Amino acid sequence: MLLNRFLRCWDFLKVLPRLRWMPNDLKEPPILIVDRTGASVISELIPGHFGYWVLPVRDEERYVSWRSLAYFLLHLPWVLTQKVNMLGLYVLSVVYQTQAKVLVTFIDNCNWDKGLHEVTPLRIITVQNGLRTPGTISRKQYDVFLGFALRDTNAAKPNSVEAIPVGSVRLGLAYKDRRSEPANSKRPPVDILFISQFRPEFWSSPRPEDRLHVEAIKTTLEWIGRLAKAYSLQIGIAFTSKGPAREEWYLAEKSVYTSLLQSPFKEYHRERFSRRGVDCTYAGLFDTRVVVSISSTLCFEAIGIGKPPIMTTRLFGDTKVEHYEWFPKDQFEQFMVEPQYDAFEKAVLAELAGDREQRPINLSDKDYFCAFNEMTLPPDMVSEIIQRTTEQSTLAL
Repeated sequence: MLLNRFLRCWDFLKVLPRLRWMPNDLKEPPILIVDRTGASVISELIPGHFGYWVLPVRDEERYVSWRSLAYFLLHLPWVLTQKVNMLGLYVLSVVYQTQAKVLVTFIDNCNWDKGLHEVTPLRIITVQNGLRTPGTISRKQYDVFLGFALRDTNAAKPNSVEAIPVGSVRLGLAYKDRRSEPANSKRPPVDILFISQFRPEFWSSPRPEDRLHVEAIKTTLEWIGRLAKAYSLQIGIAFTSKGPAREEWYLAEKSVYTSLLQSPFKEYHRERFSRRGVDCTYAGLFDTRVVVSISSTLCFEAIGIGKPPIMTTRLFGDTKVEHYEWFPKDQFEQFMVEPQYDAFEKAVLAELAGDREQRPINLSDKDYFCAFNEMTLPPDMVSEIIQRTTEQSTLAL
């Protein structure tokens, strides 16, 4: 016990070189966006009449003032008694200085908020940014949890004040961008979009699960290349790299796919927007007739917009399939194909033809995978919730 307390104090001492005084011109923003990661997304969702400040919480600078430092030292016993962690107390000290009413974060699997709900009535809005297991979600406490899907909010409800399925914010922002494009700027569609899960380290890794992943990628791409040649199909690949901006990763990924496909393909990259010469991943999702992947989060976003993916997850054997055992079997397995080329070919051709007899798919429960409503898009829902929560909040500290 004493050792743990000493280590927590040592963690505090390690941040001293990163301390920075808060900007003198910092107003009292009603909203703090916690964590720079994802802040560019969240900032687009803050209603225009509210001020906000982005608070870094990773291995970055720590902002202090005499007032916040006094608060931190006064409440340090909370850390020593494990009511909150060191990072959470730092966040509270900044709230005390800025008098912010609401915290918003796009990092739903963070730990800085541990215990904060028990020591303060401060409102914290957590926006889910990726696929999680219900077990991962249910182990945390939330104030306002804005989830990808009904599956996620059902897991969060027992430990949340509010749990609302809003869908994928990134998908919603891309959809709004797409809807606002001039009619003459639409891109030509592709027949098959392969959603990459490439990692450079997998190709030299001795780990059995990484080797399985590499073999699954190889087999899936070989099947796609074979189909493209047989039926003159246009192929697109949604890269994991951010295009030429991450040159080494990008070149490695492009080299692998060029070798495996033996066919030309259109590139889509992990960019927030499509721009001249670079199309973003979501543009590929909107452009394509068929989505193919092993097990990417984008598969679930495709389900949300009514494009049932063809998933080659079974190439991993039972190991990867069991990873999704928290989905109802009849709902999830309908998207998977058996690990044979003939089954894959049949599914792709049926999807291209829209033949639901050859590929029976039920999308009536699609909000269980990824909530999506064209009339009320995820960014609009999040903005409304931020506004409502901020207007109803009072100063907590």
